[in-house]
Amino acid sequence: MNSILQKQHEGMSNPTNIMVHLPEMFGTKTGFAKVKVINAFKDLKQKLGKPVKDYMLKLISYLNKVELNGVKIDVETQISMIVHSLKLSFSQFKLDYELHIRAYTLCELMNDLQNVEKVLNLKKKPERQAISILSQNLRVKRR
Repeated sequence: MNSILQKQHEGMSNPTNIMVHLPEMFGTKTGFAKVKVINAFKDLKQKLGKPVKDYMLKLISYLNKVELNGVKIDVETQISMIVHSLKLSFSQFKLDYELHIRAYTLCELMNDLQNVEKVLNLKKKPERQAISILSQNLRVKRR
């Protein structure tokens, strides 16, 4: 360690404190990492037909990578970013979230979204069954 660095770290008792202080002195990748995750969130959209759980796990992995790069994003902001990136079929959930902001954890949000997804799938099933029955009836009548 050169004499200038040594002088700056004179009061620090152990190497861990010095290692924590070095990124502050020389800058970090945090600004770049933060921009990168925000852009990734803007580009990410939940794909049709894919479970919300898979999408949430992907988003959580992005957030973990950003945190490993030293960027601190508070939980409320993380939740808000995730909610606003959901597909259109979750529009009622988004509206409820905006009107009644609840203190979610990422796991609680994932559980609630999976429950909403189940309800949405149940609503679609009668429509699918009706279309299927209708198309079968049309085939029978044509014969």
